[in-house]
Amino acid sequence: MGINEDRSVHTDDVANKIVGRDAYIERLKNGETVVFGEPGNSMDPIIKHRQKCVYAPVGAPEMLERGQVVFCKVGPYHYTHMIKQIRHEKEDWMFLICRRDGRENGWTPLSNIYGRVIEVLPSSVTQKQIDVILRERNAHLPQAAAKISEKPGSNSAKRGKAQKPSTRSRNK
Repeated sequence: MGINEDRSVHTDDVANKIVGRDAYIERLKNGETVVFGEPGNSMDPIIKHRQKCVYAPVGAPEMLERGQVVFCKVGPYHYTHMIKQIRHEKEDWMFLICRRDGRENGWTPLSNIYGRVIEVLPSSVTQKQIDVILRERNAHLPQAAAKISEKPGSNSAKRGKAQKPSTRSRNK
């Protein structure tokens, strides 16, 4: 499940907020749990195309093990793939990342492993259920209560806005 292009980097001119994949990376680096789904079938049947997963931050190499599914960067590409091998090299831990079928993406340092999959959510999960999951998992973080997993511009991001009244005239 890789994203070949860095199309998810956008800035909002008004609020200057990071959205998309870069926002998830920042949240994970700040100790937050996030939920999102990546495109691709490289992890099928474990994770299907765009199936939402719960990602927890990675704080130390001891939190990772062979066979574990992680969100990471290998070279210029981002993947939700598995750890095939682990080795300690010089001052850093290195991880060999691969698809479910064993095809290797390459080695990456711990600093490029942003999160680990702790739950694969059913395809029927609702945004309301995702919000509950995130509230519970991020309760220890003071700033996380208001954050949700959806990108700005989605229906869930518009919930708090007042809707304009209809301009259509009613037939009496």
